[in-house]
Amino acid sequence: MTTTDNRPNLRTLNFQYAALKRVADVVKDGMAYIKDQHLAALQADAEQTGGRQWAVDVDGQKVATISLGGGKSKPVITDEDALLAWAQQNRPDMVETRPRLTEQGKRSLASIVEDYVDGTPVTSDGEAIPGVEEGHGSEYQSVRWAATKSVDGKAVMDDFITELGVAGLIEDVAEAGDR
Repeated sequence: MTTTDNRPNLRTLNFQYAALKRVADVVKDGMAYIKDQHLAALQADAEQTGGRQWAVDVDGQKVATISLGGGKSKPVITDEDALLAWAQQNRPDMVETRPRLTEQGKRSLASIVEDYVDGTPVTSDGEAIPGVEEGHGSEYQSVRWAATKSVDGKAVMDDFITELGVAGLIEDVAEAGDR
């Protein structure tokens, strides 16, 4: 389904977005599941063989390399107050001395803004707040799957992806991006 100017129509784009969102969610869950098992297997093999890189082959052709990185010693702060006291005494260059807005102060800013005049926030008594301007959040799309007694939207999409394959969907989206 495309419009006359060769771009997919909204119905097609809605479907593609929902399908790819479902694939992304399944992949994310799958990565969470496999990541720890994979890391443990890499660590065990590295301990046995001393290797830190492994080839990924498809039909005898190397397509990627898996590497085991990190594991180096580094300082981890466990008591910031104790470190701060030490740094003030021994390394004052590590300590900030400038006043800062608190995170709570930043969050409460919206509650003292009564209105905006030419993009500048003002309080209820008409005082302009310096260093601040009116901002707008970005619009975004979201998917809410149908979940009723008769329809499980995720399961319907999973069946589509499994039966018809995601390859065609990915190809359609890739082709559209090449235009």
